[in-house]
Amino acid sequence: MYDIQSNGNHSAWEIRDDGAFMFQFVYGEPITFGMHLMSWVTAEVRSSSVRGQTDGWALAMSNQVNGMLMGGVYVTDLDNNPVENIVALSPDGYNYAQAAAVVPEPGTWALMLAGLATLGTIARRRRA
Repeated sequence: MYDIQSNGNHSAWEIRDDGAFMFQFVYGEPITFGMHLMSWVTAEVRSSSVRGQTDGWALAMSNQVNGMLMGGVYVTDLDNNPVENIVALSPDGYNYAQAAAVVPEPGTWALMLAGLATLGTIARRRRA
């Protein structure tokens, strides 16, 4: 069950092929967004009976939810142009709309320091 609400009123929603879903809202009007994941089993049960006793069972299960990935919040206008400066806060204040800060890999720092050391060595040799 998907229940997307805007001030208590249901809004339009859509599930796309890539697993993402989109919904419409009124810009500037706060919304509450929540998701309840449900898992179900489609089962086919077979038995072989001898004199009323069951000897074996086969159970085929499908449609299980294995996990969910939150890729972020993207807001576009009707022409599919991105809308800037949005805020999507979690209950503890985390803004899902902001990209995480880029942190250089340790190897990048080592390469930069090696390059600076090489430039220093070349500059020192030219002075001598």
